[in-house]
Amino acid sequence: MKYLKRIINLLLISFMVLTLTSCKSNHVYDLGNFDVDYKTIELNEKYDLGKKFTISFWIETKSAYVGTNILTIRNKNDEVSLLNTTEDDEGQLTGLVLINKNGMLCLNNDYYLKLNTKNHVVIELNKKYFSLYLNGEKIGEQAFSRSFSGKDLSFILGSDKLSAKITDLKLCDYINTEELVNIDDDSFKYNLTFDDAFLNNAKGKIKLPEVNGLTYRIGNDDVAELDGYYLTFYDNNTNKDKELILTATYQGVDKEYRFNIRGNNKEKLLLDTKILVYNSLNYIISESDIFDTNIDGIDVEYEVIGGNASFVNNHFLKNELANEKEKITVRVNIDDISFQKDIVLLDEYYAYLLAGFTGQAIFPECIEGNEKSFFALSKDLKKWSYIDSISVNVSSGSKRVRDQYLSRDKTGNYLLLGTQGYMHPEIYLANSESINEFKLELKNINYSDKDLHLFANYSWAPEIIYDYDNDQYLILYSDTETKNSPIYAVATKDFERFSYPFIFFDVGFTIIYANITMFDGKYYLFYKGEDAERYGALYYAVSDSLSCGSNWRLYDDEITSSYNLEGPFGLKGLDNKNYLFADAFEVAKPYYGLFDSDSKINLKNIKDLNGVHHFSILKITKSEYERLMEE
Repeated sequence: MKYLKRIINLLLISFMVLTLTSCKSNHVYDLGNFDVDYKTIELNEKYDLGKKFTISFWIETKSAYVGTNILTIRNKNDEVSLLNTTEDDEGQLTGLVLINKNGMLCLNNDYYLKLNTKNHVVIELNKKYFSLYLNGEKIGEQAFSRSFSGKDLSFILGSDKLSAKITDLKLCDYINTEELVNIDDDSFKYNLTFDDAFLNNAKGKIKLPEVNGLTYRIGNDDVAELDGYYLTFYDNNTNKDKELILTATYQGVDKEYRFNIRGNNKEKLLLDTKILVYNSLNYIISESDIFDTNIDGIDVEYEVIGGNASFVNNHFLKNELANEKEKITVRVNIDDISFQKDIVLLDEYYAYLLAGFTGQAIFPECIEGNEKSFFALSKDLKKWSYIDSISVNVSSGSKRVRDQYLSRDKTGNYLLLGTQGYMHPEIYLANSESINEFKLELKNINYSDKDLHLFANYSWAPEIIYDYDNDQYLILYSDTETKNSPIYAVATKDFERFSYPFIFFDVGFTIIYANITMFDGKYYLFYKGEDAERYGALYYAVSDSLSCGSNWRLYDDEITSSYNLEGPFGLKGLDNKNYLFADAFEVAKPYYGLFDSDSKINLKNIKDLNGVHHFSILKITKSEYERLMEE
């Protein structure tokens, strides 16, 4: 037995040696995995290497701001930094760059880190030459101006601009170039992600990620039907769960995704109820909002565990110590499921504030126009009165204001977005503590990207929504010069730094105008068909979350066949009914009607708003209404 233990120990030691020498090195450091979220991580340990060493890692970045520092390598005399992006002469976001005190190294404008995708990065020093590799491809090599060694190396990961996950960070003396090219990764260089919670309760149709050379197949057609990149789910009306096996194939490599399609059992009912209640407790609620304590026979308990409020008769009500925008923490119990959420509680909603624009661009070029802000108040959505008590200060850009979108940030303050005309990649954005005053500032959110088929000409109809789970805002926009014209998005946490654009919603044909609203615990995304077959028709999709990519259930039937419509906007009214608004763009007439997912909408003209284009509506409290009327 003693000799057996020795043999086992020798085998273990041999395995460790083989693992550590896979980089063909005498020194190998496995530095681990790191979540870098708008902060800097300092690795204070010193690493003693020679004149040849290599750093390798995987990075999945959520943000890609200009000049974002990914990592800095330091020795006693110098430092070298890897920057995520830089700018060309025209201000376009492009390129990866190694940089030190004397200037740039290994710059290549054709390569950059793709957002929400795993990227493999290798930095190699061979005596005086730095080489940079991305996803197995050598993208640059540059002689270093002076000697740089790996003696007394230390690292700084990230910066105040980077939000990313860095995994498998390794440092070794040297790595074979052939090993760099042959990257073995389960994601096939693409980040194929699926929302398990969604697919566990999947209904309707979803679109899978579309990549050239990527194919899908399913192993059991009694659960779903696969047609190209579209997956349509059948209702599972049995008491037992069913498994769906989805296989993705890329470059001859298979990757399986196994999903549990829940049957009509108690576990499914509890999960459905949890999702519905979680979403209904939006980041902003009011005293007028109604919360059911029994949903399909399942009891739901609400409790305020933080803040000056309590739950009484299906409402959250403030006490005398509460602020106008009171921060509260709510705990919810659903059978054996429990969760809590931090939200802002407002006073009872009293009226509606509409933000749109009047005037029009001059055709056909649309380079010039006289568009300007328009605001109106209503108590019933039928009769509207124009108000001039809101000041919109525009100090830059064309000063034309189109497609205004009014919303709230996560604190209850006010957000206003707009465009400055047709041919602009920038948008206007204001974040204000006052409902009476907005200072619009230009923000660049669209870039030229051959892989995403972006040409950076348009950022049409921007809308913003807060993603509670990821503590970030998503700005949605459209660009009709892109392939299939999907809905794009950028993410931001502070309205100053914005992520690289990514595809948020894609139905396979040209669409514009994406509006997301909450109806009864579900996210509804309304959009307009823009191709010849569907021009002027409105459609919708439904999701349980704001996760981008594959979790939107598509509904093929248009909402209404009347009028050439655009700018759809959904709203839960003060009467607790679901409304949809739209703009008949050829005649400049706004319409509204009750939204019913099972039938087409009967739209009515809002005569008080004729001549007003593409608007949004914010529910406001009595105190907010009075401040607007006082002005």
